[in-house]
Amino acid sequence: MKTADFDYALPPELIAQEPLPDRAASRLLVLDRATDRIIHAAFRDLGRYLAPGDLLVLNDTKVIPARIWSVKPVVELLLVEDLGQQRWTALVKPGRRARPGMRLEFAPWLWATVESETATGERILRFAGDVESYLREHGVAPLPPYIKRPAARDELARVLEQLGQTAEAQRHYATAVRLRPDLLHARLKLGLLLARAGRFDTAREHLQAALTLCPTNLVAHYNLGAIHAAEGRLEPAITHFREVVRLNPADLDARERLARLLVRTGETEAAVTQYREGLRARSDWVEGLQALAWLLATSTNSAVRDGPEAVRLATQAAQLSTNRDPALLAVLDAAYAEAGRLADAIHLAQEARQAALAKGQTNLAEAAARRLEAYRAGRAFRE
Repeated sequence: MKTADFDYALPPELIAQEPLPDRAASRLLVLDRATDRIIHAAFRDLGRYLAPGDLLVLNDTKVIPARIWSVKPVVELLLVEDLGQQRWTALVKPGRRARPGMRLEFAPWLWATVESETATGERILRFAGDVESYLREHGVAPLPPYIKRPAARDELARVLEQLGQTAEAQRHYATAVRLRPDLLHARLKLGLLLARAGRFDTAREHLQAALTLCPTNLVAHYNLGAIHAAEGRLEPAITHFREVVRLNPADLDARERLARLLVRTGETEAAVTQYREGLRARSDWVEGLQALAWLLATSTNSAVRDGPEAVRLATQAAQLSTNRDPALLAVLDAAYAEAGRLADAIHLAQEARQAALAKGQTNLAEAAARRLEAYRAGRAFRE
């Protein structure tokens, strides 16, 4: 007997890719043995074909999420049979990374030793740790190649991404999106991976599609804003970061990025408003205190400048910081200069320059020297 004897034509369109929501509506093939007639019914009709005394055999086996990947080295495994006492037979790929005696690490608390190789190429593994809980958390249900279920591709891609296999994860996210364009998670993750790889045009397309599916998605708005900003398209970047801040006022990172973009487009007063609103939400926001103090001290917009307020904010930031780094000292000296306390400003700028030189931060040291030159000439610093 040959396996080819079992071949038959099955059109792809007749292969179910997803189970029916109503399982009782699944197809039931009935063979009438008395007449050899084939009947197409539904599972909910099963009762009408059973007579008293018939034997009904139920198969209650379930597919477990037995497909996992080790982290070190990276090996794909399909656990086949539980041999007891933490021992399993498994199919592995590539086999050269799972030779007898090798150790496969999955998590700090779980690893497996390859005990032996069977005549058919399977590996006998002995696990140290709770492999069942790892399967529940990280395992993927194995599917035959003719099942191209988008959700399963999405799930597999998540696992691969966690293991650092971003190229493979990207491929599976792309397949999931191709099979089902409305799969939000796959759209988002594909867009993020493409953006990380510098493929901004394609990333933007997928993130925009994610927003079409969910207009309030924070991840899509934030990353579209970041992509536009990186490409120098400030207005659309501002639009997306504004939406993030509107949807989540507590997102200080998005608020700071928005404020910096507003400064670059000359909307200084709007930037000040963003910093102030962020500080109202969290008064110990050191980055916001420093950025706002710098803006109030150095802006070319005279309507914004406020020396005493800049000193107050910079001093508060210094009190909350654990060290006096060159950037913080720069904010302090600029604030004192705008407040008219040039002697204090000169002293702090000298300290900032020395601190920058000590850390090898030549750009900050040069910036401190430029501020010193302005202060010694009796002027505040303008950025």
